[in-house]
Amino acid sequence: MIRSENKSLFSTNQNQITFSQSIDKQIVIEISDLQNIEVIVSKQSKVNVIFVIDAPDLRIKWKIEPYSEMNNVLISKNISSLEEEIHVQKSGVLNIYQLFTEEKPLSFSQKSFLKDNSVYEYHGSIISKGSSKKTLDFIVNNQGRDIYSDVQVYGIALKRGFVGLNCNNVIDKGNDDVSTHQTLKVILLDEKSKGKVDPILTINHNNVKASHSAAIGQISNENLFYLMSRGLNKAETHKLIILGYFRPILEEITDEKIVSELEVSLDKKIFL
Repeated sequence: MIRSENKSLFSTNQNQITFSQSIDKQIVIEISDLQNIEVIVSKQSKVNVIFVIDAPDLRIKWKIEPYSEMNNVLISKNISSLEEEIHVQKSGVLNIYQLFTEEKPLSFSQKSFLKDNSVYEYHGSIISKGSSKKTLDFIVNNQGRDIYSDVQVYGIALKRGFVGLNCNNVIDKGNDDVSTHQTLKVILLDEKSKGKVDPILTINHNNVKASHSAAIGQISNENLFYLMSRGLNKAETHKLIILGYFRPILEEITDEKIVSELEVSLDKKIFL
């Protein structure tokens, strides 16, 4: 089922959503009880959308047509398996912000295919608490010239939680001026929680820029001491540092009610 108060601004056909015009404001679309969906941004359109997903198993195909742009916030409510296929055509732009905080396991895989002069940026934040093991796999296929891609994922593991992050940025032979990057970080809030990161760069051409950054660890004593020396207790310091990893996603949401609900939910999941 596809629901939205702004349904007149896009068209639907069974399991397909198509944006054929630019939309000035950020709109909210709720998706539930579906297993497959395709989202298309038509040529020269520009849209800003929040997708609220309430489905346990979902496959999404994102198609950004030439010279179009999408800013996309995905909020997961009940998902345990998510498979994404992304196609950004010539001079297309896709910015994705995704938040996974359910207290259940998550299996996530994403493959992106990027063409000439395209831009793809991904920002993800994940909480794994207790038995809610979460593993995310990314493959970024840079298949053209003058492409910019960046994957940034931050995970929080607590109370025996586990976060696994795997990313492979691939640059095909013959593709000049590609700039591809990835940042994978997992914060462990206790000694019994675990994390794993696997950054890979598969570079088949010379005239490119590529980088990766990966880290697993607890909050540094230096950061704790600095904030506590300014009047915060240990719990408040943890909260301030951890919520900072989620702030870039929350700042992309213009709906104050959704932001407030997410902040309350994050506070309960991490600090109770």
